[in-house]
Amino acid sequence: MISKSGSRSINTWHYGLVARWWHEFNHEWEVEDINYFLRMLAHREGPVLDVGCGTGRLTVPLADSGLDIEGTDVSADMLYWAEEKASTKKLRIKFHEQSTHKLVLPRNYQTIIMCGVFGVGGDRATDLEGLRRIKSHLAPGGKFIMDHHASDSESQRSLASRRLPQSWPEKGERKRAADGTEIEIKVRSVSFDVSSRCETRQIMALLYEGNAETQRQITHLTICHYSWEDVEQLLGVAGFENVVATAGLTDSLARASDRRVMFHAS
Repeated sequence: MISKSGSRSINTWHYGLVARWWHEFNHEWEVEDINYFLRMLAHREGPVLDVGCGTGRLTVPLADSGLDIEGTDVSADMLYWAEEKASTKKLRIKFHEQSTHKLVLPRNYQTIIMCGVFGVGGDRATDLEGLRRIKSHLAPGGKFIMDHHASDSESQRSLASRRLPQSWPEKGERKRAADGTEIEIKVRSVSFDVSSRCETRQIMALLYEGNAETQRQITHLTICHYSWEDVEQLLGVAGFENVVATAGLTDSLARASDRRVMFHAS
């Protein structure tokens, strides 16, 4: 079941062939992420919301474990694949087609999770508003858990020094889909704003039947680069309290050198 808000205003590429690619091939860290959130949610009661759920890579297995969980995403195409996954397991999951910075849902949640999507598609203002909307949907005593792949100053300086836009790579990543067709993905950086630390990338998705190219789609994505200390500060500005940052999928406190950080806040 997918409910729609009718408003997007987010610059992301998770549509069409890219959404299909995510559904068919984007399984890196999937088992580890599922197991981590199962562990985090094991003793939590009440409903769960998966913000930016995409193709349901977490939502569906968490629902299959018996959790009362719903999902949101800005992309109807990603949610189509999430519904497909849910239906194959005979699960009835509520999915909401909404941008995070315009999130308006009919109930609050005891736990809200967000994995792999912070800083994607908007700008620094929409990212902050998205956190505020998440906070407004958190039930009293509730907990918010999100990850972030932190950007360090060295990688940002490297972006700023490049000649942009980059040329398209001669070859991309090409994989065979379940129906025998093949999808190739090429990515390039086209601009980087030093003051906002926001980067715009283009993705080219190509569909092949045999050796013949039958479809080509080019879309854009905006990524705002944050250090994990930036995110910790934003969570406080958005109204969250008791913010704890841990290293990756561990229970150890995050260090300055950690690139993937999990945030726990109330």
